[in-house]
Amino acid sequence: MKKYMSGITSGMIAGVINCLFLLFASDLEVIVFLSTFTNWVIIGVLISSVDFKFNSILKGIVVSLLLSVSSFLYTFSSNILGGIFITTTTIIIGALMGYIVDKVNNQ
Repeated sequence: MKKYMSGITSGMIAGVINCLFLLFASDLEVIVFLSTFTNWVIIGVLISSVDFKFNSILKGIVVSLLLSVSSFLYTFSSNILGGIFITTTTIIIGALMGYIVDKVNNQ
């Protein structure tokens, strides 16, 4: 149960951080914020439960990139900079989540 709670908590924190970044974008609907937050919570749960034989940082990057592909493709088709932003934040936040979840679960 501890590992799932660490995944949910880190996902919620990552979702809030990513939504704060989205405040700088113009004309976004509320559903974009809800979708982003929910996506990061799900990523956190999966990072905490998946059993890849990678180190924790790489595991976080791989899981977050796999789950963010659809958002990337949708955004990239209309806004190239938005697609680059999604990829960059996904790699950074996914790596941090992988590291944090691993440290919390191995205490």
